[in-house]
Amino acid sequence: MGALDLPSADVSINAQANAGGAGSGYIAIITPVATLDDGVPRLYASGAAALAVHGYSPGIAYGALHAVRTRRPFLVVPIAIAVDGESSAVIDTAAPTGTCVVTITDGAAGTLEDADWTLTVKTAGTIATAGIVLTLSDGYISKTIRLGTANSYLVPDLGFTIAFSAGTLVADEYLTWTTTAGAIDTTGVTLARTGLAATQYKVRTWLADTRLTVTNAGLVNAAATAYASSNERFVMARGATTDLSESTWALEAAALAASYAAVNSTDGRLSLGFGFRRVVCPMTGWGFRRSAAWFASLVEYRRDRDIHNTTWHRARGALEGCILGSDDTEHDERNDSGALAGRFTCFTTLANGTGTYIAKDLTRAADDSTLLLPNNAQVTNEVCRIVSAETTRIIGGDVIKNSDGTIDANQAVDIEEAVNGALYRGILREHVKGRGPRASACRWTASRDDDLRGGAAVMTGVAKLNLRGVISSVLTEVVVS
Repeated sequence: MGALDLPSADVSINAQANAGGAGSGYIAIITPVATLDDGVPRLYASGAAALAVHGYSPGIAYGALHAVRTRRPFLVVPIAIAVDGESSAVIDTAAPTGTCVVTITDGAAGTLEDADWTLTVKTAGTIATAGIVLTLSDGYISKTIRLGTANSYLVPDLGFTIAFSAGTLVADEYLTWTTTAGAIDTTGVTLARTGLAATQYKVRTWLADTRLTVTNAGLVNAAATAYASSNERFVMARGATTDLSESTWALEAAALAASYAAVNSTDGRLSLGFGFRRVVCPMTGWGFRRSAAWFASLVEYRRDRDIHNTTWHRARGALEGCILGSDDTEHDERNDSGALAGRFTCFTTLANGTGTYIAKDLTRAADDSTLLLPNNAQVTNEVCRIVSAETTRIIGGDVIKNSDGTIDANQAVDIEEAVNGALYRGILREHVKGRGPRASACRWTASRDDDLRGGAAVMTGVAKLNLRGVISSVLTEVVVS
C-alpha cells in the first residue's frame, strides 16, 4: 500500500486441508425480472410485495417460500432477463379428432417458469361457445379452466397465453408443451454485485434463481469471489444445475459432474444443487420442480439452526414440503449415486426411514478442503466480516512503537483484545439456544514484526479458526456372542 492509497483492512482466507470439519445476514436473491431490473437490492417481507414491484420470476417465488418457511425478510436484486424463456411447440394427442388448433403465445418478457404442461379436455365443445372445461397440469397440480366464450386463456403470472383457433375440442384429448425461465448474463451478474456492494445490507448468501449453465455458474462464482477480494464482503452463492435429460439419473449425475468440473471455488464461494423435488409455490399454487439448492437454502435460514449447523443433520427431520410427484423419478443419491462425487448438493432418502433429506451439502471447493462444507464456509465468512470490521476501527489510530518501528507489546495486546472480544461475541458464544458456539476456537494475533514507521504503514495479523467437527458417517460393529 502506498502513502496515497485509501486505507483499508484486508482479509483473505487460507483454507487448510483435513481440518475439523439463524445466523447473520440476509439472503440476496439475484433474479432476472420483467419490471424494474435496475440491480438495486430491495428488502421484502412477502412474495406478494416483491411480485407487485417486479412481476413474477422463480426468484420471487423462492422469496415467497423463504418468508413463509423461515419467517425472515429477503433481498431481491432485480436484473434484466438476458435470454427470454420460451415455450416449445404443442404436441397434440396421437390421433386428435377435434378441429381446434391450440398454440402457446409467449409474453413480452418471454415465459417465466421452467415447467412441463399438460392441457386436458374435460368437457367438449366448440370454441367461442360456453361450456368447455379444461384442466391444466404442471405434472403435480391440476387447475380447472372454464373457457366460457373466450378463445384464449392467459396463465396468471407465468408469461404465456394458451390460444384456441376456431373449431372443436373433444373430451379426454390432451396436449403437452414445456416452458423455460429467463436466463442471466455477465452484465446482470456484474450489476447485481455492484448494487449489493453499494448497500449497507449485511448479506450472508446469494441465490441465483435460474438454472445455471456452466458459463453462468462460473460468472456467479467469479462475482462472489470478487465481492470478497474487491469489496471486502464475504458470501456464499447457491444455484441450480441444468437438466441434460439423460436416460437415468445416475448418467445425468455423471454427465453434469463432467460438465461442471471446471467450476471450482477455492474459498467455498459457490454451491450447486443437483436434482429437483416439487414444492407448492405459495404465490401461484403450482407445484414446480425446485433444485436441491432451494431446499438447502430454506433449511439454512431456519430459526432453529445457526450458521455452523449443517443443512443435512438427520435428527432435524425430513425436508418440509418436499414432494415427489407421481410422474417424477428424481435423483436419489442413496440409490442412484454420482452427485456427491461431482461435488453437488443433492437429495437422498433413508434406508430405514421415510421422507426426503439433503444427502450432503457441498461447495465447489476441493475435495480435501475444509470449505467443501457450506456451514464451514459460512463460519469462515463470518470470521472475515468480524475481523474486517474490527481492524477497520483501528485504522488511523496511533500506537506506541519501539525504536525499530515495531509495535509496543502492550499496544499489540490492547488491539488483540478488541478484535478477539468481537470474535468471542460473534463466533465463540451461542447464538441459537441449544446449538452451541459457532467454532471450537478462534483467535486473532497481531504481528510484532511490522515496521509502523512512515505514512503507509501496514499492520498484519492472523486469525486462527478451529471449526467444529461434522459427523459424516457412523461405523458400528455389532458383536454377537
